[in-house]
Amino acid sequence: MATGLGDKDTSKGTGRFLSLSLGMLLLGMLTLAGAVEPEGQTRSAVPPTSTMLAPPQFAAFDELVWANMAHESWYYEHGYAERPPEGPGLRLQTPRLYLPIAARDIPLTPTARPTPSATLTGTPTPSPTVWQPPDGVEARAVWISRFDWTCIMPGCAGGLLPGPSTIQHMVANIDAGGFNTILFQVRGTGDAFYTPGLEPWSARLTGTFTATLGLDPGWDPLAVMISEAHARGIQVHAYLNVYPVWLGTSPPPEQTVPAHVFWAWSHAEGSNWSYWRQWDSSHQSMLLNNNYLWASPGNDWLVESHIVSLAADILQRYPVDGLHLDMLRYANVGYSCDPASEERWGAPCFANGDYQEWQRSQVTNLVSRIYQEGILPAGRQALLSAAVWWYPQDLWGIGCSGGYDNYYQDSRGWLSQGVIDAEMPMLYGCPAFADGASGDAQWTCVMQGWLDHRAGRYIFPGISADLSFSSIVARINSQRSYAVSVGAVPGHAVYSYGVIDSHNYWDAFASGPYRQPAAAPTLNWHP
Repeated sequence: MATGLGDKDTSKGTGRFLSLSLGMLLLGMLTLAGAVEPEGQTRSAVPPTSTMLAPPQFAAFDELVWANMAHESWYYEHGYAERPPEGPGLRLQTPRLYLPIAARDIPLTPTARPTPSATLTGTPTPSPTVWQPPDGVEARAVWISRFDWTCIMPGCAGGLLPGPSTIQHMVANIDAGGFNTILFQVRGTGDAFYTPGLEPWSARLTGTFTATLGLDPGWDPLAVMISEAHARGIQVHAYLNVYPVWLGTSPPPEQTVPAHVFWAWSHAEGSNWSYWRQWDSSHQSMLLNNNYLWASPGNDWLVESHIVSLAADILQRYPVDGLHLDMLRYANVGYSCDPASEERWGAPCFANGDYQEWQRSQVTNLVSRIYQEGILPAGRQALLSAAVWWYPQDLWGIGCSGGYDNYYQDSRGWLSQGVIDAEMPMLYGCPAFADGASGDAQWTCVMQGWLDHRAGRYIFPGISADLSFSSIVARINSQRSYAVSVGAVPGHAVYSYGVIDSHNYWDAFASGPYRQPAAAPTLNWHP
């Protein structure tokens, strides 16, 4: 019997709001029995040694590994895959090596480095003890991943599945800490943490990795989150993983309502099991593996249209304050040579540099369609934002790759074209942004580069909470000072709820950088 990432029999687990029957679980598990990749394709759990390693000073950091799951890798490193640690301030498990990734081994051709426009001389600027936000406004956002609060039976605390009180507890902590914006994950891998909709209920809501996909948990996490947060004056933005389709070595259960996109796209007329996936430069389709299986941005009629419809559906049915897009890029350099992309391009992939630019345009077109067909028609000031790669290009010699050349993500183009309202660069993960004065200085230089190219939109750089609190404060203060100096709205996003909770930083935020309350920014450019 094939299982996905260690699925466990949860038939004895009893939830606070749901008691799972043995019959239902057996039905769910049987959908996976004997499941293998369609066409009999399988893949080793351990890919070849990556050639895409960071420079020598980062010898222990494999960017290919980080690329596949980005900031979500933290949860697997620290043992969150099955359950969050109980209570604040706990000692986390010893970090494990990253899981192997989906991307194949791809020899790289170095990209010519642009002439640096800045040097690493930035240092955080001290701020007064009690900082006064200009006009009382500053974005203080926190990401809540699905790994922060869901669990896998029988490992759930007290044998209970999460319920509305779980959301209430998180919102109370966020409010007490002084945050004003929640980026709440509602889509991980083609599943829903809200009432379907166009995609099935997530299996994590009913205590399994895969077996109970589509099973109604008996409550609506997004609806509860909106109700609880809005009652405290906190914004809620629905956070979606865009291109990841599935996680694990076994396919999702097939008989769900609605069908999971893995099967819907595989069975669509004119498609097949691999047509919608990203393919490498050797024309090998990405297969099920221990990390994410990615859909191709170049497939407009299946992938792009579905994501646009999904975004519009959430905006129409829920009073969210915005949509937040993550994994909004290609899986890696050298992807994707899938047949749908080559058919539309009209020539072999990567025959010249124009193909890379065409790929960037496919991601940009999705962003633009969500903005034009989802955000603006919603008829309210909902904000469209995205978590974007560290920087488009490494202008500082930091040593980690850029999103523009390696992941075909034209994040600055979205700003200049006015098809997005805010970007949250993920300024963590790259070893250059490590804890301490050197990391603070490099973080500051990159942050300044982002604000210099904001094109009249919001830039709220990401800060990892897995740092000393003094480094967190230094980065908040440097962003505040520079934002005010260039006439930008101050703000930042902290990754993530679970990391903050593991360090018990809530009181430190409230009594330190968030001592003076601030309102979340609003928009003045939507029609």
